[in-house]
Amino acid sequence: TYIKDWTLTADADGKLSIDLEKDGPDSDVSAELVINFGREEVMRWRVPFEEMQAHTSITVSQCKLWSPDTPNLYDIRFSLLSGDGVVVDSVESYFGFRSVDIQDGEINLNGDEFFLISALDQGYYPDGLYTPPTDDALRADVEWAKKYGLNHVRKHQIIAEPRFCYWCDKLGLTIWEEMPDWGADILNASEDYLREWTACIKRDINHPCVVGWVCANEEKRDNE
Repeated sequence: TYIKDWTLTADADGKLSIDLEKDGPDSDVSAELVINFGREEVMRWRVPFEEMQAHTSITVSQCKLWSPDTPNLYDIRFSLLSGDGVVVDSVESYFGFRSVDIQDGEINLNGDEFFLISALDQGYYPDGLYTPPTDDALRADVEWAKKYGLNHVRKHQIIAEPRFCYWCDKLGLTIWEEMPDWGADILNASEDYLREWTACIKRDINHPCVVGWVCANEEKRDNE
C-alpha cells in the first residue's frame, strides 16, 4: 500500500488544498501531513481516506509567497499510517504559495502586475538535441535566463523536463508549458492527444513555476 499521487493548490492567501491518492490492499490507513519552512515545522495533521482518495484544506497564516524574485518553497511530507500508527509509506515534496490571474488584460502574480520578460526556449542541446546531457545543464539554462534579466521562458513545442521545472521552482523562473502538436488536428483532437496532454498537466501541475498551459500552437489547417 503506497501513496500513488497528489495534487496541491497553494494560493497567495495561504489557502492550501491537497488531494491524495493511494493504491494497494490496505484499507485501514490514514495520511499524516507535515509542512516545514526551512527547519521550522509549520503544521502537522492527519487526514482519513475514503476508498482510495483523501482531501484536505488548511490555511497557513502569514505564508511566504513564491515569485521569481523570492522563490520561497515549503517542504511537505506525506506519510501513510496503518491503524496501529506504523508508517507504511512516506513521500517528500515541496510547494509554493502563489496566485496567477488576468485583470483588464494584464497578468497578475500574487495580486501584482507581472510583466513577462521572456524568451522562447526550444530546449536544444548541441550534443543531444532534446536530451540534456546533465542535470547541471538544466540548472545552467535557468541560471542564464536569470542572468539575462528574464523572469519567464516559454517552452516551445516541448514539455519541460521535470528537473527543469524543479530548477525553475528553486531558483525563481516562470514558464509556459506547451504541448507538441506538429501536424495534429486540434479541432478534432484524437483520444491519444487528449490523453497525453492531460497526463502532461497532471505530471507538472504542482510546480509553482508553471503559470500558463498552451495546448496547441502553430496548427496547420487544410486551407492554409
